[in-house]
Amino acid sequence: MLPRRRQWSKWSLPSKYSAWSLLVSIVGTLITVWAIWEFNIRADASVENRKFHSLLFQSMHELRSTKEALCDIASGLDRLAMSIAYPELPVRRPKVAATIELARHYHERIIKESYGDEKYILQLFFRLEDVAKALNKAHTWEAIVAFRQNGEMSIVDALFLASFLNWYLRPFAEDTLTSLEVSSLGWQPFPRDALTSVCKVDPQKIRFFRYDGKPVTNFAHYLGYID
Repeated sequence: MLPRRRQWSKWSLPSKYSAWSLLVSIVGTLITVWAIWEFNIRADASVENRKFHSLLFQSMHELRSTKEALCDIASGLDRLAMSIAYPELPVRRPKVAATIELARHYHERIIKESYGDEKYILQLFFRLEDVAKALNKAHTWEAIVAFRQNGEMSIVDALFLASFLNWYLRPFAEDTLTSLEVSSLGWQPFPRDALTSVCKVDPQKIRFFRYDGKPVTNFAHYLGYID
């Protein structure tokens, strides 16, 4: 309880010094507690930013590799359709572990600029995970053909999906990754605005990503459709 002015005037000088010392001690303790709390908040944010940076970097490499793998599979299916002999089975397969972890742990960050499409974006990440799992179990051309015939997505659909998510994450990568990290992604680190910029495929083989009965190949257009 603080003394009143009249009581304060009656205190001896040592008592006043003691009171001032106690007050300074309390203020100092509060400042120390606040500083520790602020430091911990900043440290936690720094750790989260580093984790996001690392996962985003891994994800961009994964999506690039996945696009290349799907291009190889699409090309192999085209050669298979034109020849009796089976082409060599592509070695590369879709990899999406870091990409899915990024979507799970940092979904609020990667959809914060969205306008009504956030639930669809997350569904697309998990749909890509399902596609990758199915294709990684397909160890023969017969199994890959079965995936194409029986699944809701064709290989070209899967390629559009991986490319779209790669394009969607591009602004975050450009803001977060260093120039050296971006250059490690290759001569064309990010897809441009359409599937045709990724590799040569027949858009008519798209059966999932359609609008008004027509295949969607432009990423910005598709984002507008799901907005």
